[in-house]
Amino acid sequence: MRFDGRNPRAESFLKRESSRLITDIVEDTRKAIRTVLELDMAAGRGPRATALDIVGRVNRATGRREGGLIGLTEGDMQATRNALAQLRSGQPGQMRAFMRRAGVTKREMALVQSYIRDKKPVPADIARKLVGRYSDNLLKLRGETIARTELLGSLHHAQDEGLQQLVDAGKLRNDQITEEWDASEDGDTRDSHAAVNGTKIKRGELFIVGGYQMSGPGDRSHGAPAKEIISCRCRKRISINFLADLAL
Repeated sequence: MRFDGRNPRAESFLKRESSRLITDIVEDTRKAIRTVLELDMAAGRGPRATALDIVGRVNRATGRREGGLIGLTEGDMQATRNALAQLRSGQPGQMRAFMRRAGVTKREMALVQSYIRDKKPVPADIARKLVGRYSDNLLKLRGETIARTELLGSLHHAQDEGLQQLVDAGKLRNDQITEEWDASEDGDTRDSHAAVNGTKIKRGELFIVGGYQMSGPGDRSHGAPAKEIISCRCRKRISINFLADLAL
């Protein structure tokens, strides 16, 4: 048995479904992101490389990210405004809150700490630079989230399409195929996904994840919301009983 190197149904899935979960962008941008995802998947590029194609790369001369397809969400923009207010507040508690933000480097922490010791707010020009780098980190994280979600979702679908090829060809039946939800099981795993870890179903049945029906990780075709899909790192284990028809 072999799987086709090109799978029209899997490729059409990426063209049809990719970027549906991305919010706060216009349709032209959505189409551009879809094209990047398609090309990078065909080239075998990983989520991190694809993320840079989406959000742009840092210009070494200016220190800012350029050439991307998307910007920050409204929530992220509010986070940058809050970060600037923290640095300019002159209040130790607020300034330390900035130091706890994701992506803030040890060097930046030390700089902010020096102003806390001096009981002074971070000067406006320095605060803007710190928040600019923080903003770039948020944008990079958004790109990585998009790339990981869309590319891994397409790979999950391709796995299903490979099995469907065998079923369509009459080489396997659904009742011979057992599918098991394999959660990543670390501190970032959703409780709803950890709860179904190890659950087994026959092909054609559905997992119940957080109260929603899903054929597997990344599946949104049965109405599962974004909260069950975005950045999911779970996978589906496949077992095939080739002896099902043999008499005991």
